Amino acid sequence: MHREAVKRRSTSVSAVLRSSDAKWLADLFDVGANPRLVGPVDRGVQGQVWRLETDEGWYAVKEALWPLDDHQALLANEFQARAMAHGVSAPPAVVARDGRVIIRDRGEPVRLFRWMRMDGPDRSVDPGDVGRMVAALHRAGGHVIGDIHPWYVEPVGIDGWHQLVAELRQAGAPFSADLAGLVDALLEAELILTPPAGPLTVCHRDLWADNVRRVPGNGLAVIDWDNCGPESADQELSMLFVEFGGSRERVRTLYQAYCAAGGPGRVRSVSDFTMPVAVLGHIGEQACRQWLQAMTENDRMRAHRRIREFLGEPFTRDVIDQMLSWLN
Repeated sequence: MHREAVKRRSTSVSAVLRSSDAKWLADLFDVGANPRLVGPVDRGVQGQVWRLETDEGWYAVKEALWPLDDHQALLANEFQARAMAHGVSAPPAVVARDGRVIIRDRGEPVRLFRWMRMDGPDRSVDPGDVGRMVAALHRAGGHVIGDIHPWYVEPVGIDGWHQLVAELRQAGAPFSADLAGLVDALLEAELILTPPAGPLTVCHRDLWADNVRRVPGNGLAVIDWDNCGPESADQELSMLFVEFGGSRERVRTLYQAYCAAGGPGRVRSVSDFTMPVAVLGHIGEQACRQWLQAMTENDRMRAHRRIREFLGEPFTRDVIDQMLSWLN
């Protein structure tokens, strides 16, 4: 099981790419003749991916289904480039003929990347590889001044959880009782939430298994950089323990590899788990809202799967204390 990548935005964009757009894209990005657009070949909450095939090779066309402004696209492009210079593997971005990073000519935000063959999401990838990869990312981030998005540091809160449970009960949600039984533990975990006291760096902020993929014969690659921004290296590191840990041995291996590779983050106290507590709480809340607002049975089933994952792996204070004991 893997977690769907973190999605903060609330207003969707209509998907409008068609297979007949192959020549338009090939010309726009100057990537060769005889183009063929296949797909979508992958779909997430935030976007979908098409494969553009030309006589010069294959390319991944990422069509955003959520608002993505030019500033954020440029930040993501620059951070990915710095990370790749530090040894992080990622599908290289391709800019348009006129130098644009993101294209909106037909309304939908579109970006192009060179195609990279990767395995599917897998939380059991080598934890040492994960630790070294994150260390390189954090070395590439550099110091940054800015505010941390509330998604990463603020709680859902007592009123938010109780209101959500009440709405789910009224709607007859089959999981409402399970969520109600978990609220006290979620609120206990939210008591640790603490804004970082130290310097911030540009972090990926979306390093779930969806976005950290094994490349056959060549370690790990990182994709979907669009959520990057200011964060604490300490707190992002703890989120990697949650996603790719699972045992004392894996958590310690990841941490030791990270430190040995020069990663600047350190996890020493419960407050260093602020990011995973806040993010996972908001993911659970968001999935419940999507279930309540679903217009089709397919959308409701998709939300239900995310909710079951959230309820099946609650990130509680007991889990945090156990992870800290593994590090000592």
